[in-house]
Amino acid sequence: MIQAQPLVSLLLADAYSELGDYPKAIAAGLMVLELIGPDPGMSMSSAWPPLKFKLSVLPTLAIAAALSGDREQAKLFTAQLEQISLPFMGSAVSRPIKENGLARAYLALGEYEKALEYLGGMSGFGKFSMGWPTRSTRFRRAAIR
Repeated sequence: MIQAQPLVSLLLADAYSELGDYPKAIAAGLMVLELIGPDPGMSMSSAWPPLKFKLSVLPTLAIAAALSGDREQAKLFTAQLEQISLPFMGSAVSRPIKENGLARAYLALGEYEKALEYLGGMSGFGKFSMGWPTRSTRFRRAAIR
């Protein structure tokens, strides 16, 4: 049986965040975490496994907290996202979700250099290709200076 309630709460969290109602966004996001449990793990039996919910809701929570002025809570949600270990199976799908979420969370916190670590690193090779800086890496470094 497919449990749809986490998806409904996730969509509500995103919608409330987009509308600028950050307390409601945080409440809906916390409901997602409550529904999926403390250790969602990876499931290959669903298009939306519990781990994907967690990877999707933590950036929304971090952004809503940051934009509401609660930097400490935003940093906690971002740290939780950072600490998620991704299993090899499914990592081609889950790693870009995590990296995109971290970039968005760090942008909301105003930590732009940290956000750059995750932007563009979704090619599978990260910032370097075969050990040499890629053209886009050199461009990003120049943009920081």
